[in-house]
Amino acid sequence: MMSTANSISPYGYWISVAVLLVYSKICCTQDVPEFDCVAGRCYGSYVQNVTFITYESAVSLCEEQQATPAIIRDRETFDLVLGQVRALIPYTQSWTSVWIGMEFDPRTLQSTPVDGYWHWFPVHSRDRRMQIPWAYSRNVYRFTRVYIEVKRMKRSRHQGMINREPEYMTRGVVCEKLVDSRGKA
Repeated sequence: MMSTANSISPYGYWISVAVLLVYSKICCTQDVPEFDCVAGRCYGSYVQNVTFITYESAVSLCEEQQATPAIIRDRETFDLVLGQVRALIPYTQSWTSVWIGMEFDPRTLQSTPVDGYWHWFPVHSRDRRMQIPWAYSRNVYRFTRVYIEVKRMKRSRHQGMINREPEYMTRGVVCEKLVDSRGKA
């Protein structure tokens, strides 16, 4: 008599292989981001179909490209990044979210870097003076990392920067590199 605990039917094996192939297609829409340069810095966006990129994972993805999570310094850079990310939104989705390298301390209301360009996601708060994103959450003081939510519709008002805890999962990251002496990332 054959033990079923230690054997896999041929059907089970092929189903497992099919699931892995589908998963790799869903998760890995892009291997290496392409970098576009502005003002001596280059930016590359990495977007996946599924939401499982923590801030720590985002840092690792950038380090693989000899880069760091991006700091948005001006409107031109913000628009460049939104355009990159928008072009990578999977056709089955209407929006995506990507980590950047900026920080916000909800306790002190300090932003890092102070000279960064900040374009916050619109907040719908009853108290108009309280414009901290997600201010109603009990865990708001852990919301120190910043990501950008990007809509497929370019003119959507509902896109911008949001602060969340580093363990929050997004669909990607925007990485930044300095331009070398030859003008390449």
